[in-house]
Amino acid sequence: ITTYWKRAIKFNLPLIPHYLSSVLLASSDKVMIQHLVGESEVGLYSLAYTFSGLALIVFNAVNNAYTPTAYELIREENYKELSKKTKPIIFIAVAFSVLLMLMAPEGIYIIGGEEYMSCLEIVPVLVLGIFFSSFYFIFSNIEFVYERTKLVFPITLLGAGLNIVLNYLLIPKMGYGAAAFTTLISYIVVALCHYLATLFII
Repeated sequence: ITTYWKRAIKFNLPLIPHYLSSVLLASSDKVMIQHLVGESEVGLYSLAYTFSGLALIVFNAVNNAYTPTAYELIREENYKELSKKTKPIIFIAVAFSVLLMLMAPEGIYIIGGEEYMSCLEIVPVLVLGIFFSSFYFIFSNIEFVYERTKLVFPITLLGAGLNIVLNYLLIPKMGYGAAAFTTLISYIVVALCHYLATLFII
């Protein structure tokens, strides 16, 4: 029993600061917009982010169905088949992202009304950022199977820190829309780091 407890603690302990950093990465935009620009801009950004976040719901659902198969293939070290199974997942993510972008004008109008239509221009950027964030689910499967969760937290912290620094530098100059681009950049960096981590593991 002690062996299992030690193994569970070793596996899960690094994930606690990871999830805290994930919250920081997801919520720091709104806090910084409020302090650097104003309350009304927070409302515009929040609505755009809420609509774009529909993509994450779909990505999570697809990943939950895909994970058992991915775990099995990773344990078998059948990476060729894993790549083959992963491509349809990425295609679904791309297809839904494009669909969400196309539906953005109607979606923003239904959710917020005419006064929120000005946030429409940042929706594609936010959707693209959330698309890159979904790569965490794909790469983290390898990190979890090999129990290399120590790599997860530093990557997430890097993304959160980068997002905060870029927000601080760009929001005062470019307005609240800059937060969408900083989010995209941060998620691309996180996805790239997880990709490199998986190469290191396997």
